[in-house]
Amino acid sequence: MQSFCVALFSGVIATILFFKATDLVKNNPKQLAVIEATQSGEVIFTLILGILVLKDGMPEPAALIGIALIIVGMIANSLCA
Repeated sequence: MQSFCVALFSGVIATILFFKATDLVKNNPKQLAVIEATQSGEVIFTLILGILVLKDGMPEPAALIGIALIIVGMIANSLCA
């Protein structure tokens, strides 16, 4: 059941929403970049849910630096668009 839910929400619904959003802003490169950048947020949510729900271990310091760079990049991208 979990695999079905993941396939439905991430594979079908999220893909449709992503393509619809990119179609809406296809003539605005800055807004298109913002939509593309939001996909990197999936890494952060997956990590947090893995730690909280699946009891995964905390990432190593190098991974935390990478996550921080992703967050800073998403914020900078949203402020510049």
